[in-house]
Amino acid sequence: MFVDAQRPRYTPDVNSIRAAIRSRTKAMIINSPNNPTGAVYSRTTLQEVGELAIEFRIWIISDERYSRLVFTGLHRHESIVVAHPAVRSRAIIVNPCS
Repeated sequence: MFVDAQRPRYTPDVNSIRAAIRSRTKAMIINSPNNPTGAVYSRTTLQEVGELAIEFRIWIISDERYSRLVFTGLHRHESIVVAHPAVRSRAIIVNPCS
C-alpha cells in the first residue's frame, strides 16, 4: 500500500502511514532525501516513523541514495538510525548507485 506525501513539503503524514499498516505488513520504504521532490524528512518525522516500526514490528527500508546531494541550508539529511537509534536492528539502509 502506498502513502502519498502531500505538497508543499512532500513529507508523509505518520497517521496515514499508521492507517496503511495491515497485519501482513512486513516493511515500509522511506526515501529521504527524495528524488524528484527534494524533500528531506525532519528528525521528528523520522522518529515517528521509527516508533511505528517498533510498535508494529516491521522493517524500515531507508533509501538514502541522495543523502549527499542536499543543496539547501534549510534542511540536512539525517539517517533514520541516527534520528532513532532503537530502530537500528529493524532498519536496512539502501544506498544504490546509478
